[in-house]
Amino acid sequence: MAAMVVAVGAGVGYVWATSDDDSPSAVSQGDPEAEATATSDPDGISVDEASATATAQPEPVLVEGVSPSAPPEQVTADEPADDLAKPLVEVSSEVLAAPQDADPDQIFSVAKGAALDSLTASVAEYSDRGWSQVGSPEVVATEVRSIAADATPPRAVLEVCLDYSNVDVVDDSGVSVVDAQAPRRVLNMFTMDYVEKRWVLVEQDLPVDTEC
Repeated sequence: MAAMVVAVGAGVGYVWATSDDDSPSAVSQGDPEAEATATSDPDGISVDEASATATAQPEPVLVEGVSPSAPPEQVTADEPADDLAKPLVEVSSEVLAAPQDADPDQIFSVAKGAALDSLTASVAEYSDRGWSQVGSPEVVATEVRSIAADATPPRAVLEVCLDYSNVDVVDDSGVSVVDAQAPRRVLNMFTMDYVEKRWVLVEQDLPVDTEC
């Protein structure tokens, strides 16, 4: 049974086990070297567009509904930082809920670099397979593991515990493609940069122990 990391709302990604062996384990959030195999969708974000995004790497932009994050000087190591992670989770959930209608500006507002490439590829994969995400994970807990406020751009590394109890991924017939035995709480490591007055996901990793 293949493992799948789906974004979501960032660049974000979530660990799931899908219920079939042809699921896109290679096209996953947190796997920047994965190759997208989805075909182009005229109504959504195609893999060709994902490749173009990887080359162009536009800077994150401010879009309506995505709140600016706390400035670097207000971020403290070993303290919670939910407001850094929540915009990413919310936007990722929204674009994966309706991948054919995903707004690229929303994706650019919460991710860049490898995380942007991965989230864009996930949207293309969902669109091609007729999948959609139902519900949004809950940010249960966050902790700043490190903060480099004087770097250019400022960078923070967070531990983020996400609860997927109210999240499903379904095909175009409404049938779940998620393994019922998949863990519902998953610990993620988010590397985030402060760009255009918001924290955006640059890279996502999973620790050896993902329980939280």
